Amino acid sequence: MASLPHYKFAEALLKKVLGTKVPYTINEFFGAIAFYEKYQLFFDMRAKEDNVVVWASITDSRLSEELAKNADCRWISFDDNGKLLLSGKCTNQVLLGEFNDDKLVDLAGGIKTALLHFQQRIQAFA
Repeated sequence: MASLPHYKFAEALLKKVLGTKVPYTINEFFGAIAFYEKYQLFFDMRAKEDNVVVWASITDSRLSEELAKNADCRWISFDDNGKLLLSGKCTNQVLLGEFNDDKLVDLAGGIKTALLHFQQRIQAFA
């Protein structure tokens, strides 16, 4: 990917996608994490080699239940080594997409589209 350390690249990507008004943190394990009222949004640089994996961790139990019953979500989990695995059941972690592109602008556009689709899905249960 870019010449930046992976977590710094994730931070730059988060800012490009979400702007600077959303509270977030960065760490060397996941990359960048944005905080919303009902979920956390991960810009994960380590789950898949050479990809940015964007996933949401649902923190609101009602939203999680509604998504499990009514939405077609790609639920995920992680093995002991942090490798991403698709799950056939609700795990409170939803894959928004895997993105592979060295150009920050191209990555940001794809992630914005996936995030908009996810936000429209969860809006139905608000």
